[in-house]
Amino acid sequence: MSVVLDFDDPRIQTLPETIKQAMMQVLTECLDEAVNYAKALAPVQTGALRTSVRREGLSFKAGDGGVVNPRTGREVDYAVFVEAKYPFMKASWAMASADIEQRIRDRILEMLK
Repeated sequence: MSVVLDFDDPRIQTLPETIKQAMMQVLTECLDEAVNYAKALAPVQTGALRTSVRREGLSFKAGDGGVVNPRTGREVDYAVFVEAKYPFMKASWAMASADIEQRIRDRILEMLK
């Protein structure tokens, strides 16, 4: 389970460097916030799913990543099934990115001062 953001999109590539830098900074902050929200919202039985939530580059993920469920002894591979019933990742991104456009505007203005 992951949310991926594509900075290779040609529309983004044509933007001035200052704007791309502001977008990257805000995006990174939002992803870190999304990780924290997801860890708080993830249903918990063993804690393995919650432990598996992390940011990788420009995405945040749950499951896999080497985290082992202590009950089964297997790597956490069920995040997508939990998400289908309890959309904690989707909700986390919605909360973390709710004001992303305004935050990017503010950051650009801040950088231009």
